[in-house]
Amino acid sequence: DPILNPGLGSNGWAIGRDKSTGGKGMLLSNTHFPGQGERRWHESHLTIPGELNVYGASLMGVPVINIGFNEHVAWTHTVSNTPRFIVHELALEEGNPTTYAFDGGTEQMRAHHYIIDVKGDDGAIERVPRTLFTSRYGPVVNMPVVGWTPLNAFSYRDVNNNNTGLSQTWLKMNTSTDLESFKAAHRDYQGIPWVHTLYADDQGNAYYTDSAATPNLSPAAEDAYEAFLDDSVFAGLFAGYGVFVVDGADLVNTWVDDPRAVLPGAIPFDDNPQLLRGDFVSNAN
Repeated sequence: DPILNPGLGSNGWAIGRDKSTGGKGMLLSNTHFPGQGERRWHESHLTIPGELNVYGASLMGVPVINIGFNEHVAWTHTVSNTPRFIVHELALEEGNPTTYAFDGGTEQMRAHHYIIDVKGDDGAIERVPRTLFTSRYGPVVNMPVVGWTPLNAFSYRDVNNNNTGLSQTWLKMNTSTDLESFKAAHRDYQGIPWVHTLYADDQGNAYYTDSAATPNLSPAAEDAYEAFLDDSVFAGLFAGYGVFVVDGADLVNTWVDDPRAVLPGAIPFDDNPQLLRGDFVSNAN
């Protein structure tokens, strides 16, 4: 299946003091990214005397090192399949496909009007109007197979929608000198959008975390989702593709804002999966 198995994967191993001859950390990165196209790695060595000395590789357009090492720490990333967005099924008001049920009442979708320049076959530019709609959760989308029916529409909220901490997170990782400063990069900015992180350092630590931005749902919301699978044909249908569909009318599905999290509605870094060992950590997918 192209959604559950998108053809992207990666492997990484961080070796700790207990498994290395010299007692320091070692790292192996095997990201499986292509050697050409927009997803290829670009190798570089960034230096600012007294401030920055880091070597590694970055994706196109990223001004800092994504995977690499400095004098003290090394890290790599592997693909994380933790969901980044939640789809909200909207029950529509009869005869009004832009009004949906919410918390015992109704809400109106917001219309956003655009004029788009489209180049025709003859080379002439035509100005084409388009209207897009959003709900309280985010964009209303034309779902595969289902579409936008007279009775149901679908809107999604993406935890990375307002995630502006990517460059700051990696810059602080680039300049980290030990495990605590490396963790602080993740905790202070939460800019990792979709990958696991594996780390080794000159003190012999081997460390793993899935610090990528993840929606923070309450236990009650998780229970409500399990019940909704029985009530909604769509929730069950898309669960098979790894897409979580919840009841957009139910307040229980509101994301939890934790003051420890930089991103609204995200799980705080300190609650994310983490593992520190002296022998090794690894992830392969």
